[in-house]
Amino acid sequence: MPVAALPPELWIKILDVAVQDDPILEPMLIGPFAESSWYEMVFGDWWLRQPHEALQLRQRQTYAMKKAFTQTCKLFAQIGAEYMYRSILVSDPKRLRKLCSVFDGNTKLGWWTRAIYIYSDDRLGVRDLSVLDMDDCVVSLVRHCPNLQVFIADPQIGSGSFSAIADALRTYCSTSLRSIQWKIAFASQTKVVPAILSMRNLVAFQIDLNYPAAESTGTLPGIRQIMDVSFPCLKQLSLRGAIQDFVEQISMWTMPELSSLKLDFKACLHDFPDVIEVLAIHGPQLEVLDINSIPTLDVPSILSICPNLTTFCFSLDWQLEGNLIQNAHKKLRNIGLYGLRHAFGVGYARETAQVNPFETVIMRRRNDINFASFVKSNFPSLCLIRVLEPGLLNDLNKNNGPAEGICYDRWERWWEQCASQRIRLEDCTGNLLGTLPQKEEEFEDDESDATGSVVE
Repeated sequence: MPVAALPPELWIKILDVAVQDDPILEPMLIGPFAESSWYEMVFGDWWLRQPHEALQLRQRQTYAMKKAFTQTCKLFAQIGAEYMYRSILVSDPKRLRKLCSVFDGNTKLGWWTRAIYIYSDDRLGVRDLSVLDMDDCVVSLVRHCPNLQVFIADPQIGSGSFSAIADALRTYCSTSLRSIQWKIAFASQTKVVPAILSMRNLVAFQIDLNYPAAESTGTLPGIRQIMDVSFPCLKQLSLRGAIQDFVEQISMWTMPELSSLKLDFKACLHDFPDVIEVLAIHGPQLEVLDINSIPTLDVPSILSICPNLTTFCFSLDWQLEGNLIQNAHKKLRNIGLYGLRHAFGVGYARETAQVNPFETVIMRRRNDINFASFVKSNFPSLCLIRVLEPGLLNDLNKNNGPAEGICYDRWERWWEQCASQRIRLEDCTGNLLGTLPQKEEEFEDDESDATGSVVE
Protein backbone atom coordinates (compact mmCIF):
# COMPACT_ATOMS: atom_id res chain seq x y z
CA MET A 1 0.00 0.00 0.00
CA PRO A 2 1.47 3.43 -0.89
CA VAL A 3 2.54 5.61 2.00
CA ALA A 4 0.08 8.37 1.05
CA ALA A 5 -2.85 5.94 1.26
CA LEU A 6 -2.64 5.89 5.07
CA PRO A 7 -3.92 8.92 6.98
CA PRO A 8 -1.36 10.94 9.00
CA GLU A 9 -3.16 10.05 12.23
CA LEU A 10 -2.42 6.37 11.66
CA TRP A 11 1.24 7.06 10.93
CA ILE A 12 1.43 9.04 14.16
CA LYS A 13 0.09 6.02 16.05
CA ILE A 14 2.62 3.77 14.31
CA LEU A 15 5.48 6.12 15.19
CA ASP A 16 4.24 6.23 18.79
CA VAL A 17 4.52 2.44 18.99
CA ALA A 18 7.91 2.41 17.25
CA VAL A 19 9.72 4.95 19.41
CA GLN A 20 7.66 4.34 22.54
CA ASP A 21 7.91 7.15 25.11
CA ASP A 22 11.06 9.22 25.25
CA PRO A 23 12.96 8.22 28.41
CA ILE A 24 13.52 11.79 29.58
CA LEU A 25 9.80 12.60 29.38
CA GLU A 26 9.32 10.68 32.62
CA PRO A 27 8.94 13.39 35.29
CA MET A 28 10.04 11.21 38.21
CA LEU A 29 13.66 11.24 39.42
CA ILE A 30 16.03 8.31 39.11
CA GLY A 31 15.55 6.33 42.33
CA PRO A 32 18.24 4.81 44.57
CA PHE A 33 17.48 1.33 43.24
CA ALA A 34 17.88 2.26 39.57
CA GLU A 35 20.24 -0.32 38.09
CA SER A 36 23.67 0.27 36.63
CA SER A 37 24.90 -2.00 33.83
CA TRP A 38 28.22 -3.42 32.69
CA TYR A 39 29.69 -2.47 29.34
CA GLU A 40 32.96 -3.44 27.68
CA MET A 41 35.33 -0.61 26.82
CA VAL A 42 37.54 -0.40 23.74
CA PHE A 43 40.54 -2.13 25.32
CA GLY A 44 38.51 -4.97 26.77
CA ASP A 45 38.06 -3.64 30.31
CA TRP A 46 34.64 -3.66 31.91
CA TRP A 47 33.09 -0.56 33.44
CA LEU A 48 29.75 0.37 34.95
CA ARG A 49 27.29 2.55 33.11
CA GLN A 50 25.41 4.72 35.59
CA PRO A 51 21.58 4.99 35.36
CA HIS A 52 21.75 8.60 34.11
CA GLU A 53 24.25 7.53 31.42
CA ALA A 54 21.91 4.73 30.36
CA LEU A 55 19.10 7.29 30.17
CA GLN A 56 21.15 9.46 27.83
CA LEU A 57 22.04 6.44 25.68
CA ARG A 58 18.40 5.36 25.36
CA GLN A 59 17.38 8.89 24.45
CA ARG A 60 20.03 9.08 21.71
CA GLN A 61 18.84 5.74 20.32
CA THR A 62 15.26 7.00 20.30
CA TYR A 63 16.37 10.16 18.53
CA ALA A 64 18.22 8.13 15.87
CA MET A 65 15.03 6.21 15.13
CA LYS A 66 13.03 9.42 14.85
CA LYS A 67 15.61 10.94 12.53
CA ALA A 68 15.58 7.88 10.28
CA PHE A 69 11.79 8.07 10.14
CA THR A 70 11.70 11.75 9.17
CA GLN A 71 14.32 11.27 6.43
CA THR A 72 12.31 8.57 4.69
CA CYS A 73 10.01 10.89 2.74
CA LYS A 74 8.36 14.33 2.85
CA LEU A 75 5.19 13.00 4.47
CA PHE A 76 7.17 11.33 7.25
CA ALA A 77 9.25 14.50 7.70
CA GLN A 78 6.07 16.48 8.24
CA ILE A 79 4.54 13.94 10.61
CA GLY A 80 7.76 13.32 12.53
CA ALA A 81 8.56 16.96 13.27
CA GLU A 82 6.53 16.80 16.47
CA TYR A 83 8.52 13.79 17.68
CA MET A 84 11.89 15.25 16.76
CA TYR A 85 11.41 18.22 19.08
CA ARG A 86 9.26 16.65 21.77
CA SER A 87 12.34 15.98 23.89
CA ILE A 88 15.72 17.68 23.55
CA LEU A 89 19.01 16.13 24.65
CA VAL A 90 22.06 18.30 24.05
CA SER A 91 25.56 18.90 25.45
CA ASP A 92 27.51 20.60 22.66
CA PRO A 93 27.34 24.44 22.84
CA LYS A 94 27.50 24.63 19.03
CA ARG A 95 24.51 22.30 18.64
CA LEU A 96 22.64 24.26 21.29
CA ARG A 97 23.14 27.54 19.42
CA LYS A 98 22.06 25.91 16.17
CA LEU A 99 18.94 24.55 17.87
CA CYS A 100 18.07 28.03 19.15
CA SER A 101 18.37 29.35 15.60
CA VAL A 102 15.94 26.66 14.39
CA PHE A 103 13.43 27.59 17.09
CA ASP A 104 13.83 31.31 16.30
CA GLY A 105 13.05 30.54 12.65
CA ASN A 106 9.99 28.40 13.46
CA THR A 107 8.40 29.35 16.76
CA LYS A 108 5.77 26.60 16.49
CA LEU A 109 8.36 23.87 17.11
CA GLY A 110 8.67 24.85 20.78
CA TRP A 111 5.01 24.07 21.41
CA TRP A 112 5.80 20.36 21.00
CA THR A 113 8.78 20.36 23.40
CA ARG A 114 8.06 18.61 26.69
CA ALA A 115 11.59 17.93 28.01
CA ILE A 116 15.00 19.63 27.88
CA TYR A 117 18.04 17.73 29.13
CA ILE A 118 21.41 19.51 29.01
CA TYR A 119 24.02 16.97 30.05
CA SER A 120 27.74 17.06 30.70
CA ASP A 121 29.97 15.43 28.11
CA ASP A 122 33.51 14.78 29.37
CA ARG A 123 34.81 14.96 25.80
CA LEU A 124 33.65 18.58 25.51
CA GLY A 125 34.76 19.64 28.97
CA VAL A 126 31.61 21.69 29.58
CA ARG A 127 31.12 21.91 33.35
CA ASP A 128 29.40 25.27 33.59
CA LEU A 129 26.54 26.72 31.55
CA SER A 130 28.31 30.08 31.42
CA VAL A 131 30.84 28.57 28.99
CA LEU A 132 30.44 29.93 25.46
CA ASP A 133 27.20 31.73 26.42
CA MET A 134 25.31 28.47 26.88
CA ASP A 135 23.16 30.14 29.55
CA ASP A 136 21.83 32.67 27.02
CA CYS A 137 20.98 29.83 24.65
CA VAL A 138 19.12 27.99 27.41
CA VAL A 139 17.05 31.09 28.17
CA SER A 140 16.26 31.49 24.48
CA LEU A 141 15.28 27.84 24.21
CA VAL A 142 12.99 27.92 27.26
CA ARG A 143 11.29 31.03 25.92
CA HIS A 144 9.99 28.98 22.97
CA CYS A 145 8.67 26.08 25.11
CA PRO A 146 5.47 27.07 26.96
CA ASN A 147 4.49 23.40 27.47
CA LEU A 148 7.80 22.29 28.99
CA GLN A 149 7.35 19.62 31.67
CA VAL A 150 10.90 18.39 32.42
CA PHE A 151 14.04 20.52 32.73
CA ILE A 152 17.39 18.89 33.58
CA ALA A 153 20.77 20.63 33.63
CA ASP A 154 23.84 18.59 34.57
CA PRO A 155 26.46 21.33 34.11
CA GLN A 156 26.59 23.81 36.97
CA ILE A 157 24.36 26.85 36.62
CA GLY A 158 26.61 29.66 37.83
CA SER A 159 25.41 32.38 40.18
CA GLY A 160 25.39 34.87 37.30
CA SER A 161 23.28 32.59 35.09
CA PHE A 162 20.85 31.16 37.62
CA SER A 163 18.55 34.16 37.88
CA ALA A 164 18.10 34.44 34.11
CA ILE A 165 17.36 30.72 33.63
CA ALA A 166 15.07 30.54 36.66
CA ASP A 167 13.18 33.66 35.53
CA ALA A 168 12.67 32.15 32.07
CA LEU A 169 11.27 28.92 33.53
CA ARG A 170 9.04 30.81 35.94
CA THR A 171 7.78 33.21 33.25
CA TYR A 172 7.14 30.90 30.31
CA CYS A 173 6.33 27.46 31.73
CA SER A 174 5.70 27.64 35.48
CA THR A 175 2.29 25.96 35.22
CA SER A 176 3.41 23.12 32.94
CA LEU A 177 6.67 22.14 34.70
CA ARG A 178 6.54 18.79 36.50
CA SER A 179 10.21 18.05 37.14
CA ILE A 180 13.35 20.15 37.66
CA GLN A 181 16.91 18.95 38.23
CA TRP A 182 19.52 21.64 38.84
CA LYS A 183 23.20 21.75 39.77
CA ILE A 184 23.91 25.23 41.07
CA ALA A 185 26.66 27.28 42.69
CA PHE A 186 26.65 27.73 46.47
CA ALA A 187 26.10 31.48 46.09
CA SER A 188 22.73 30.86 44.40
CA GLN A 189 21.14 28.92 47.26
CA THR A 190 19.11 31.88 48.54
CA LYS A 191 17.48 32.23 45.10
CA VAL A 192 16.22 28.67 44.79
CA VAL A 193 12.95 28.81 46.72
CA PRO A 194 11.77 32.15 45.24
CA ALA A 195 12.54 30.68 41.81
CA ILE A 196 10.34 27.59 42.22
CA LEU A 197 7.67 28.93 44.54
CA SER A 198 5.25 29.66 41.69
CA MET A 199 5.74 26.20 40.12
CA ARG A 200 2.80 24.67 41.94
CA ASN A 201 2.56 21.57 39.76
CA LEU A 202 6.06 20.23 40.43
CA VAL A 203 6.03 16.52 41.26
CA ALA A 204 9.82 16.05 41.40
CA PHE A 205 12.61 18.44 42.35
CA GLN A 206 16.35 17.77 42.61
CA ILE A 207 19.04 20.24 43.53
CA ASP A 208 22.79 19.58 43.65
CA LEU A 209 24.46 22.42 45.54
CA ASN A 210 28.19 22.67 44.94
CA TYR A 211 30.43 23.27 47.95
CA PRO A 212 32.00 26.76 48.04
CA ALA A 213 35.72 27.20 47.52
CA ALA A 214 36.02 28.78 50.97
CA GLU A 215 33.98 27.62 53.95
CA SER A 216 30.93 29.81 54.52
CA THR A 217 29.00 30.51 57.70
CA GLY A 218 26.10 32.14 55.88
CA THR A 219 22.50 31.03 56.32
CA LEU A 220 19.55 31.21 54.00
CA PRO A 221 17.87 34.56 54.62
CA GLY A 222 15.88 34.31 51.40
CA ILE A 223 14.21 31.09 52.52
CA ARG A 224 13.61 32.17 56.09
CA GLN A 225 11.73 35.25 54.98
CA ILE A 226 9.24 33.11 53.03
CA MET A 227 7.06 31.43 55.63
CA ASP A 228 4.32 29.99 53.43
CA VAL A 229 6.26 27.56 51.20
CA SER A 230 3.89 25.01 49.72
CA PHE A 231 4.29 22.41 46.99
CA PRO A 232 0.93 20.60 46.87
CA CYS A 233 1.92 18.07 44.17
CA LEU A 234 5.56 17.36 45.07
CA LYS A 235 6.21 13.61 45.46
CA GLN A 236 10.00 13.40 45.14
CA LEU A 237 12.57 15.72 46.70
CA SER A 238 16.31 15.16 46.26
CA LEU A 239 18.91 17.40 47.91
CA ARG A 240 22.62 16.83 47.29
CA GLY A 241 25.89 18.52 48.18
CA ALA A 242 26.27 21.55 50.48
CA ILE A 243 22.68 21.30 51.69
CA GLN A 244 23.15 21.73 55.45
CA ASP A 245 21.36 25.09 55.64
CA PHE A 246 18.87 24.07 53.00
CA VAL A 247 17.76 20.91 54.82
CA GLU A 248 16.86 22.84 57.94
CA GLN A 249 14.34 24.87 55.92
CA ILE A 250 12.27 22.04 54.46
CA SER A 251 10.78 21.23 57.85
CA MET A 252 8.76 24.45 57.35
CA TRP A 253 7.56 23.47 53.87
CA THR A 254 4.11 22.07 53.18
CA MET A 255 4.39 18.96 50.97
CA PRO A 256 1.29 16.77 51.52
CA GLU A 257 2.13 14.37 48.65
CA LEU A 258 5.81 13.84 49.46
CA SER A 259 6.64 10.12 49.42
CA SER A 260 10.36 10.04 48.50
CA LEU A 261 13.17 12.03 50.12
CA LYS A 262 16.88 11.85 49.29
CA LEU A 263 19.54 13.64 51.36
CA ASP A 264 23.09 13.23 50.03
CA PHE A 265 25.57 15.27 52.10
CA LYS A 266 28.60 13.97 50.20
CA ALA A 267 31.75 14.90 52.17
CA CYS A 268 30.05 17.11 54.77
CA LEU A 269 31.43 16.66 58.29
CA HIS A 270 30.63 19.95 60.04
CA ASP A 271 27.51 22.02 60.80
CA PHE A 272 25.37 18.97 60.24
CA PRO A 273 21.62 19.72 60.22
CA ASP A 274 19.01 18.14 62.47
CA VAL A 275 17.64 15.47 60.14
CA ILE A 276 15.40 14.07 62.86
CA GLU A 277 13.59 17.42 63.08
CA VAL A 278 12.88 17.31 59.35
CA LEU A 279 11.66 13.72 59.49
CA ALA A 280 9.42 14.49 62.46
CA ILE A 281 7.38 16.64 60.05
CA HIS A 282 7.57 14.68 56.79
CA GLY A 283 8.69 11.21 57.90
CA PRO A 284 5.30 9.59 58.63
CA GLN A 285 4.21 9.92 54.98
CA LEU A 286 7.49 8.79 53.39
CA GLU A 287 7.78 5.50 51.51
CA VAL A 288 11.36 5.99 50.28
CA LEU A 289 14.14 7.55 52.38
CA ASP A 290 17.67 7.74 51.00
CA ILE A 291 20.36 9.25 53.26
CA ASN A 292 24.04 9.27 52.32
CA SER A 293 26.32 10.91 54.88
CA ILE A 294 29.59 10.32 56.70
CA PRO A 295 28.36 11.28 60.21
CA THR A 296 26.25 8.63 61.94
CA LEU A 297 22.53 9.30 62.24
CA ASP A 298 20.02 7.87 64.71
CA VAL A 299 18.60 5.02 62.63
CA PRO A 300 16.30 3.60 65.37
CA SER A 301 14.62 7.00 65.73
CA ILE A 302 14.43 7.46 61.95
CA LEU A 303 12.70 4.11 61.42
CA SER A 304 10.38 4.80 64.33
CA ILE A 305 9.39 8.18 62.89
CA CYS A 306 8.88 6.69 59.39
CA PRO A 307 6.55 3.67 59.87
CA ASN A 308 5.45 3.58 56.22
CA LEU A 309 8.90 3.21 54.68
CA THR A 310 9.25 0.44 52.13
CA THR A 311 12.76 1.47 51.01
CA PHE A 312 15.53 2.80 53.26
CA CYS A 313 19.11 3.60 52.23
CA PHE A 314 21.93 4.43 54.66
CA SER A 315 25.63 3.82 55.27
CA LEU A 316 26.66 0.53 56.82
CA ASP A 317 29.80 2.35 58.02
CA TRP A 318 27.75 4.25 60.63
CA GLN A 319 28.56 3.59 64.27
CA LEU A 320 25.28 1.91 65.22
CA GLU A 321 26.55 -1.16 67.08
CA GLY A 322 23.82 -3.17 65.36
CA ASN A 323 21.10 -1.08 66.99
CA LEU A 324 18.85 -0.36 63.99
CA ILE A 325 15.34 -0.47 65.43
CA GLN A 326 13.27 0.30 68.50
CA ASN A 327 10.47 -2.01 67.38
CA ALA A 328 10.17 -4.34 64.41
CA HIS A 329 9.57 -2.37 61.21
CA LYS A 330 6.83 -4.29 59.41
CA LYS A 331 6.70 -2.48 56.04
CA LEU A 332 10.37 -2.17 55.11
CA ARG A 333 11.05 -4.36 52.06
CA ASN A 334 14.21 -2.91 50.52
CA ILE A 335 17.45 -1.76 52.15
CA GLY A 336 20.19 0.05 50.22
CA LEU A 337 23.71 0.22 51.60
CA TYR A 338 26.36 2.92 51.15
CA GLY A 339 29.92 2.72 52.45
CA LEU A 340 31.45 -0.79 52.69
CA ARG A 341 34.73 0.29 51.09
CA HIS A 342 36.74 -1.64 53.69
CA ALA A 343 34.49 -4.70 53.80
CA PHE A 344 35.97 -6.67 50.90
CA GLY A 345 39.62 -5.49 50.82
CA VAL A 346 39.60 -4.02 47.32
CA GLY A 347 40.45 -0.65 45.76
CA TYR A 348 41.98 2.15 47.77
CA ALA A 349 40.74 0.56 51.01
CA ARG A 350 43.26 -2.25 50.52
CA GLU A 351 46.07 0.32 50.46
CA THR A 352 44.56 2.15 53.43
CA ALA A 353 44.59 -1.07 55.42
CA GLN A 354 48.37 -1.27 55.05
CA VAL A 355 48.88 2.34 56.17
CA ASN A 356 46.16 2.54 58.83
CA PRO A 357 45.01 -0.96 59.81
CA PHE A 358 43.21 0.35 62.91
CA GLU A 359 40.64 2.27 60.78
CA THR A 360 40.07 -0.80 58.63
CA VAL A 361 39.43 -3.03 61.65
CA ILE A 362 36.93 -0.52 63.07
CA MET A 363 35.01 -0.14 59.81
CA ARG A 364 34.83 -3.89 59.20
CA ARG A 365 33.57 -4.46 62.72
CA ARG A 366 30.84 -1.86 62.18
CA ASN A 367 29.87 -3.48 58.89
CA ASP A 368 29.60 -6.95 60.44
CA ILE A 369 27.62 -5.88 63.51
CA ASN A 370 25.19 -3.74 61.50
CA PHE A 371 24.68 -6.38 58.81
CA ALA A 372 23.92 -8.99 61.46
CA SER A 373 20.80 -6.95 62.34
CA PHE A 374 19.19 -7.68 58.95
CA VAL A 375 16.98 -10.48 60.20
CA LYS A 376 13.30 -11.21 59.78
CA SER A 377 12.57 -10.61 63.46
CA ASN A 378 13.62 -6.97 62.96
CA PHE A 379 12.26 -6.55 59.43
CA PRO A 380 9.52 -9.14 58.75
CA SER A 381 8.90 -7.92 55.16
CA LEU A 382 12.55 -7.51 54.13
CA CYS A 383 13.21 -9.22 50.80
CA LEU A 384 16.05 -7.26 49.18
CA ILE A 385 19.39 -5.79 50.29
CA ARG A 386 21.37 -3.92 47.67
CA VAL A 387 24.93 -2.55 47.80
CA LEU A 388 24.59 0.84 46.09
CA GLU A 389 28.23 1.83 45.54
CA PRO A 390 29.28 1.53 41.85
CA GLY A 391 32.91 2.24 42.76
CA LEU A 392 32.98 -0.75 45.07
CA LEU A 393 31.65 -3.03 42.34
CA ASN A 394 34.25 -1.73 39.88
CA ASP A 395 36.97 -2.50 42.43
CA LEU A 396 35.55 -5.98 43.02
CA ASN A 397 35.68 -6.61 39.29
CA LYS A 398 39.30 -5.42 39.03
CA ASN A 399 40.25 -7.70 41.91
CA ASN A 400 38.16 -10.58 40.54
CA GLY A 401 36.11 -10.67 43.73
CA PRO A 402 36.76 -10.04 47.45
CA ALA A 403 40.27 -10.36 48.80
CA GLU A 404 41.17 -13.82 50.03
CA GLY A 405 40.86 -14.53 53.71
CA ILE A 406 38.57 -12.66 56.09
CA CYS A 407 37.11 -10.49 53.31
CA TYR A 408 36.03 -13.49 51.26
CA ASP A 409 34.74 -15.14 54.44
CA ARG A 410 32.69 -12.02 55.15
CA TRP A 411 31.07 -12.18 51.72
CA GLU A 412 30.18 -15.88 52.25
CA ARG A 413 28.83 -15.19 55.74
CA TRP A 414 26.60 -12.37 54.55
CA TRP A 415 25.45 -14.45 51.63
CA GLU A 416 24.48 -17.36 53.86
CA GLN A 417 22.69 -15.04 56.30
CA CYS A 418 20.53 -13.64 53.48
CA ALA A 419 19.94 -16.96 51.74
CA SER A 420 18.77 -18.64 54.94
CA GLN A 421 16.06 -15.96 55.30
CA ARG A 422 15.15 -15.75 51.62
CA ILE A 423 16.55 -12.23 51.34
CA ARG A 424 18.16 -11.37 48.02
CA LEU A 425 21.61 -9.75 48.30
CA GLU A 426 22.38 -7.68 45.21
CA ASP A 427 24.90 -5.25 43.81
CA CYS A 428 23.99 -1.99 42.05
CA THR A 429 23.36 -3.81 38.73
CA GLY A 430 20.55 -5.88 40.21
CA ASN A 431 22.64 -9.05 39.97
CA LEU A 432 23.50 -11.18 42.96
CA LEU A 433 26.42 -9.66 44.87
CA GLY A 434 29.59 -11.30 43.59
CA THR A 435 28.38 -11.73 39.99
CA LEU A 436 31.08 -10.19 37.76
CA PRO A 437 30.96 -9.58 33.99
CA GLN A 438 32.29 -12.17 31.59
CA LYS A 439 33.03 -12.11 27.89
CA GLU A 440 30.68 -14.13 25.71
CA GLU A 441 33.47 -16.57 24.84
CA GLU A 442 34.15 -17.25 28.52
CA PHE A 443 30.44 -17.68 29.20
CA GLU A 444 30.08 -20.14 26.31
CA ASP A 445 33.12 -22.13 27.53
CA ASP A 446 31.67 -22.31 31.05
CA GLU A 447 28.33 -23.38 29.65
CA SER A 448 29.86 -26.11 27.49
CA ASP A 449 31.92 -27.40 30.41
CA ALA A 450 28.82 -27.60 32.55
CA THR A 451 26.93 -29.39 29.79
CA GLY A 452 29.79 -31.86 29.33
CA SER A 453 29.87 -32.69 33.01
CA VAL A 454 26.15 -33.40 32.97
CA VAL A 455 26.46 -35.75 30.00
CA GLU A 456 29.22 -37.71 31.68
